[in-house]
Amino acid sequence: CVSVCPNDALYFGFGTPTILVPKSDAIRKSYSVTWPEEIIGALVFLGSFLAVRGVYALVPFLMALGCATVTTFLTLKMWRLVRAKELSFYRFNLKSAGRIRTAGWAFAIFACAWIGLNAHSGWVRYHEVRGNRAFQKIQVPDELALAQANPARWVRPADRENILGGKQDFQAASRVGLFVNSEALPKLAWFEYLLGNAEQSVQLLGQAAAHQKGESKALSLYYRGAILNRVGRYEEARASLDEALAERDDLILARQEKGESLWQLGRRDEAISVWTDAVQQNARLALANNELAGAERSLGKLEEASAHEKQADQFTPNNPFYHWMLGRRLQDLDMTELAEKHFQQAGQLDPGNGIPDER
Repeated sequence: CVSVCPNDALYFGFGTPTILVPKSDAIRKSYSVTWPEEIIGALVFLGSFLAVRGVYALVPFLMALGCATVTTFLTLKMWRLVRAKELSFYRFNLKSAGRIRTAGWAFAIFACAWIGLNAHSGWVRYHEVRGNRAFQKIQVPDELALAQANPARWVRPADRENILGGKQDFQAASRVGLFVNSEALPKLAWFEYLLGNAEQSVQLLGQAAAHQKGESKALSLYYRGAILNRVGRYEEARASLDEALAERDDLILARQEKGESLWQLGRRDEAISVWTDAVQQNARLALANNELAGAERSLGKLEEASAHEKQADQFTPNNPFYHWMLGRRLQDLDMTELAEKHFQQAGQLDPGNGIPDER
């Protein structure tokens, strides 16, 4: 420190306190950015972070922070490139004597492309967030919606408004998106199904499963198989449910649906075996127990049928809509006696006549 100090700049002794030194003699501080630039930078950073965080279900938190940092730097540097007469970046001379150099044009092109990509991601993310919010507001239970091929009767006006709005947002994000959002596709598929477009829903769930892994893929394949069962395409449903079980062997609802596919295909012994496996894994499955009871009745095994029926009744909620759902599912399997029992219970429990009259 002493060796490089200027002449007569170092001394030992008493001096004027720093606080009393006149401003003109004090060392003036210089900053790399001005206050307005700091404010603009903070706003750009926040906007960029929100734009890319979770977009396409691909960008994690730390990556979003990095992208926002780069976007903020490029934005401020572009601002300087436009306003300043001299500007350099490391050893590259971007602008000299008020004229943008070759390196400056290259930098400007890269910065504009990056900022444009960030803005595009923000547009996509905006629609994804709106679609997710609409999806969360839906009040239709899955069990009730999947009781028949067209669940439109259960969609209230408020739900329908949310569904239509969410569908538009997800479609807008999908049209202009650069990547497939594997989390948004199943939600869009559910919107389509609730609006009565079962075929479109099946296609979207197939696309979603192709881009998913593990539990998410298993759930998409399960819902696809369940919808295929409702529309009578039982062989396709069985194949989809087998794929779901290959991903997650513990997905009991897929096993239950597979039993329905096999029953409708005439492979009744296999269906009973699958339902038995499901009940062994979870004895509280009211629908699977009822299906076993109906299957055993058709085979003349009245004692076993009675045991499974009692077990089903033990875990059946005292809810008219749940009884109606059970009746509808059992009726589709030609288990008429059990179906009528649950339809009657639904009518007795429903004081407001909200249960549909048709079976």
